[in-house]
This record gives sequence, C-alpha cells and structure tokens, in this order.
Amino acid sequence: MRDVADLLTDLGSAHLVGHSTGGTAALLAAGRVLRAVRSLIVVEPTVWGITDPDDSPPERPAAYREVWMRGPGLSAREFLVALTEVTGVKDAPGMVSAALAETTEADPADHPDLADMWASGWRQAVAAEHSALAQHINARLVTLSRSAHTPMIEEPDVFNALLWDTWRAACSA
Repeated sequence: MRDVADLLTDLGSAHLVGHSTGGTAALLAAGRVLRAVRSLIVVEPTVWGITDPDDSPPERPAAYREVWMRGPGLSAREFLVALTEVTGVKDAPGMVSAALAETTEADPADHPDLADMWASGWRQAVAAEHSALAQHINARLVTLSRSAHTPMIEEPDVFNALLWDTWRAACSA
C-alpha cells in the first residue's frame, strides 16, 4: 500500500488497477493519495466486515490480518497459499501451483476446485461484501457472469472493454 501510494505521489496522477489482495492494496493506497488517482478499478478485492456482521464471516478479517502480518517474511507463493487457505480451499498449495502454472486463457470449468469454492456459497459472501464496498465508496459494481476470480483471463474482451470505458470516462471528466 505504501509503495503504491508513494508511486502515485511520484507520478502525480495515474489510473490504478488492482486484483485480489492487490485490489485491497490499491483501495488503501488510493485512500492515502486520493487526488493522485485518475481512476480506480479493483477486481475481487479481499475485503471482509463491510456488510452486516451477520452476513460477513467474522473469522476472515482476523485470519487475513494474520497472513498480512506474516506477509513480509513469506515468499510470494507462500503468501498466496496462506491467503487461499483462509478462504477454506482444501488443497490451497495445489490450487496455487495450478494457478501459477496457467499461462493461457482459462475456462472456469477446467478448475474444479475454484468452481466448487465459488458454488459453495463463497460467491454469495463475496458479492455481499463487494456490493457493500461499492455503496460505501460510491462506486460502480460490475459482475461478469462467466468469471470466478480472474475476469481478465476468463473474459478478457469484456474486461478490457470495461478498462477502456473507465479510462476514457476519467480522461474526459
């Protein structure tokens, strides 16, 4: 977060895009240097505790916080595995290894662990948190129907069109 905020400050202004935990870092960095952000796009940010506590898994914020605190001492792979374990994925190391090995466009059906995770209620919990976040910061929430966690891979044409539309709107404002 500090590195991104410092970079935004050095650049003067920029369009900021963050994915997953990078989306969380982008949100936090933007909050520190809001005037330097021309547009902000966050994709599947890891945010918990924004909605009604009865609808938000209360154990997740503490678990994420613990992983983030250990983060500087972990490799990138270890960090991803720890964050994936927090979500309840049974074979987090295998899932992270498979995800890191992917270099081509993915079909969600090719990733049964990911599909199972989303089908088992995770998507509903995440959707509630993302909806609450969008309302809280007065943002537009876009959900892509064929994507799980990586719309830039699963629906690249739709995702890229959204990026361009957002950037054009920010530049004309």
